[in-house]
Amino acid sequence: MGTFKIEFDTRKLEQAIKKQQQEAKRLAEKQVREAKRQAEKDARIAVAKSIVEKQPVIGEIKMLDKNSEEVLKILLKMYNECKSYDIQASYDEIPEGYQNGLTQIFDNLKQYGMVFRHTEYMGGFMFTLSPQALTYFEDKEKALKEEQEKSVAQNINIQNLNATGSNINFGSIINSTLTAQNIVSNLEKQIEEQGDEDKAELKDLLEEVNELCESIKLNNPLPKRTNLMTKISNHLEKHGWFYGAVVQLLGTAAMSAMMG
Repeated sequence: MGTFKIEFDTRKLEQAIKKQQQEAKRLAEKQVREAKRQAEKDARIAVAKSIVEKQPVIGEIKMLDKNSEEVLKILLKMYNECKSYDIQASYDEIPEGYQNGLTQIFDNLKQYGMVFRHTEYMGGFMFTLSPQALTYFEDKEKALKEEQEKSVAQNINIQNLNATGSNINFGSIINSTLTAQNIVSNLEKQIEEQGDEDKAELKDLLEEVNELCESIKLNNPLPKRTNLMTKISNHLEKHGWFYGAVVQLLGTAAMSAMMG
């Protein structure tokens, strides 16, 4: 009887060990699968961040990349059909060209703030739109229109010294009471207040422009300073106020020289 009991206990122990080994293997495989899924997710998020960072901001609107825009149009169509932010759909509702990359595009849209969450399963997916997504295309159109109008308003003709963006022309300079000294003083204040990280460069440019103005007064006709005009133009979009004031300053000096 004693021998039989020992053999019986040994079999039970072997079975328990085998079960533990199988469970440990199952857990290890599960951990490997989860680690792989997390690595793939982290890689997609990194790609999404890279794509989003490269997109321009116009006005206050971050422009979507082409693939994200096309898929967002489809998602908005789904929203319009059910009027719910939480939507369930099948892959068949997505054009074939976007199906294989849909997971990445959803991650992109989450980075843009257009989608809060999404889940994919066999044959379909679920997602939650953000309120921002509903107005994206209207906001984009408005931002592009305002940017175009701004560009037109700041279309300054250097050759004619005509600063339309600042409503400055020779006529207003002749009839104004502004002096070069006043313009320089006001511009120095604006550089301090609005120059940001470009303060030092703008101050150097102002000094060079002022020297040019003195040369205009003393040496009429005007000397050619193509390089200076090019450098000033580089700041047109970011610091239009500086460009306009410089043109006004040059115009004042030129008119002063011509009028004696």
